[in-house]
Amino acid sequence: MPLYFAYGSNMDAARLTERLAREGHTLACRRRGTAAGYRLVFNKRSSLEAHVGYANIEVCPGAVVEGTLNEIDETGLALLDRIELVPVHYERTTISVFDWGCRQPIDAFAYLAQPAMLDAGVKPTRDYVAHLLGGADLLPEAYVRSLLNLDCSR
Repeated sequence: MPLYFAYGSNMDAARLTERLAREGHTLACRRRGTAAGYRLVFNKRSSLEAHVGYANIEVCPGAVVEGTLNEIDETGLALLDRIELVPVHYERTTISVFDWGCRQPIDAFAYLAQPAMLDAGVKPTRDYVAHLLGGADLLPEAYVRSLLNLDCSR
């Protein structure tokens, strides 16, 4: 079954489960994953509120992004493509992620923001960051603290 690396609001198991359940899909398994060589940024502009930013990852040697690896079938991934507004807002691509379940690197799908949707002047909302914190059960304590200390727009 395909693996999806969530680093944003879909780290929240309740949110991801609810999103998949809309069309009868289930989250098969969820565990910790780490993407080395990327950093977490909030530069994906909201289409509804110009000052609001959503999570994105960008290549950054030496950096690490924590997240969740989620087993989702192909039709569930197609549903996520629609939710993430692929191909206009994000693109689904394959990246290497360290799977803490099997303790080895694997290939997983991740969503990267399209260049046309990037804006360095946007910030996440505290409500949005709360969804990232929904993944705290699988994230290292220091990473959770870094999320708690994010500069938010409201």
